[in-house]
Amino acid sequence: MQKRGLSNIEFILSFVLFVGFVIAALYFFNPVRNVNVLESSKSYVIGELTKNVTIELDSYSVKIMPAASGVIAVDIPSIDTAKNARVEDYYGNEIESKREGDKVYFNVMSDQTRVNFIIIKFSEDFTPGKFSGSPPVPVAGFYKIASSSSEDVMSEERLRHLNDIYYNDYLLLKKQLGIPTEVDFAFELEFPNGYKISATRDIPLRAEVFAENNIKEVLRENGTTEFANFMVKIW
Repeated sequence: MQKRGLSNIEFILSFVLFVGFVIAALYFFNPVRNVNVLESSKSYVIGELTKNVTIELDSYSVKIMPAASGVIAVDIPSIDTAKNARVEDYYGNEIESKREGDKVYFNVMSDQTRVNFIIIKFSEDFTPGKFSGSPPVPVAGFYKIASSSSEDVMSEERLRHLNDIYYNDYLLLKKQLGIPTEVDFAFELEFPNGYKISATRDIPLRAEVFAENNIKEVLRENGTTEFANFMVKIW
């Protein structure tokens, strides 16, 4: 009788342990739970990646008056001193220029052609201008600021930097971005001509993968802007 009672207790304990193991397995390996984690992480990962490669781009459309000739200076106050200037003609061609304080100066004769309309852009990622000569005193009658705008764009330079860290120290990048240890990610920026900046890793065979594509305006390293497809994957 004693042996039979002991067997019953052993059976009950074994059953309880088995049920506990099943519950734990369902909790930790529940595909529904994992999908929920990935879904909630997707927006966060995309947001952090975008935030780290986004910069502000200020643009001023300027009409050049007939009286203007030679080198002129346009006075645009209150622009962050960390931003460099780039001057473009109506067609987006760069005009040699330089920023000194609130003044941006350039020659109204560009490649033997007089410009009547320019766009002055400001960004931290522009290279400093190499225009030589002494800046003239700004003369209001030589130009008129027609409009201005400010927008957030992706930076090719900063995305390349992020791409380098991805391959050199993936775990550090995840820590810097605050991405959960159990979540992995990859990203790719593809331009219309097929050129790509890609950061990717091997994805486990049975991993649940979430991906999202967005069209983003990108400030290229050459100073121009272009739209490209930005894709992020997490698993």
